Amino acid sequence: MRNRKNGSRLWACLPALLMALFAQWTVFGAEPVAAARKPADFRSQHFLVHTDVPPAEAKALLERLETMLKLISGYWGREPSGIIECYIVRDLANWPDGAMPAGGVAKIREGAGVTISESLRSANTFVAKATVYSVADIGVPQHEAVHAYCQQTFGSVGPLWYAEGMAEMGQYWREGNLEVSCHPGVLEHIQKAQPKRTMREILDTNRQAGDTWENYAWRWALCHLLANNPNYKAQFRPLGVGLLLEQAVSFEETYGAVAEQISFEYDFFLNHIDRGYRVDLCAWDWKRKFATPPPGGTPIAAKVKAAAGWQPSGATLTAGTPYAYTASGTWQTAKDAKPVAADGGDKGKKNAPGRLVGIIMRASEPGQRFDISKPFELSEPFDLSEQGTFTPTSHGRLFLRCFDQWNELADNAGTVAFKLKLAAVGDPLPTPTPTATKPR
Repeated sequence: MRNRKNGSRLWACLPALLMALFAQWTVFGAEPVAAARKPADFRSQHFLVHTDVPPAEAKALLERLETMLKLISGYWGREPSGIIECYIVRDLANWPDGAMPAGGVAKIREGAGVTISESLRSANTFVAKATVYSVADIGVPQHEAVHAYCQQTFGSVGPLWYAEGMAEMGQYWREGNLEVSCHPGVLEHIQKAQPKRTMREILDTNRQAGDTWENYAWRWALCHLLANNPNYKAQFRPLGVGLLLEQAVSFEETYGAVAEQISFEYDFFLNHIDRGYRVDLCAWDWKRKFATPPPGGTPIAAKVKAAAGWQPSGATLTAGTPYAYTASGTWQTAKDAKPVAADGGDKGKKNAPGRLVGIIMRASEPGQRFDISKPFELSEPFDLSEQGTFTPTSHGRLFLRCFDQWNELADNAGTVAFKLKLAAVGDPLPTPTPTATKPR
């Protein structure tokens, strides 16, 4: 959440402003007040926190803030500018009148937080001071501190969808952890909401700051997808920096050519989201070329990884046409699980962990070229095995995966070699042979 106040004084006043800011930071560097439950000051390398929480909690908060700041500044490639000052409140009754501005107090009474900033600009540079006012609730101070970092470092927090989405990401970020790890309430809201918020609604520039945590949840989901999905993350970081610097960049210009792909992957993410879900592992491969199986019986081949979502087979299928296939190799669906073949180790059990399954991205006509400007539609998943034949009921592109819970793919291992041909022509496919899964 943000509430910016832009300074209107001339740039010539900058030295006075800087002196005032430095003087303020020096005064707030005093030793913590000893009185129980009265506001005290705690300082770390980049933060000055005024709070009425116990010292142990205050120090733990500073550690979380510093860890978060290291991660987000590393992501954006900009060192923090200045000290971030925070008022973290457990009980307003512990604070003297006038200790905080009315806007900060109002948000704290709501059980929320706000970042109030003042800035001065010239043609090519700026100076900004952002102050956080927040309830002493895990997550809220980190969220607001992201806004403060952006305001002091870039001079802006960007458009609403980006500002609030990235601030939510900041409070959940853990180094080296790409899993969904948002607040349980956020996760439950996204899982149960019907209809789910569309990407167009999230990017709506007419929405204003100060709205609900439910809206923040959807913005977080979009930013989490774009920041971690290998199809989009390379463009997302420079887009974000450009938005923060208020350059002439936009989501539409950056992703216009693949907007429908993003929308499809975003909807897919929302429909399968759970704690532990990895958007990087579940990303769709849009670069693989597809073809109809040759009439002479030459097979189309693909490698299918256990630790991934739907993967392209390279084959475009025609409804009502029988196809023969094999899947050689073994894989594991848990670190200590026994390697199994593509039948999942149980030839008759539906949805057995480790079973090869397929899905068709539908086309309206046989051999139709796919137009990425149009929405994508998926068939129902269907079971495959080590070897067999099947007759699809839909035209379209065949995708494959190793069956496992969507939020449990990260500990999978192994690959199977898939081959598919027209069933009625050519030589039969060789019987698949299991190959050992590489040691973990």
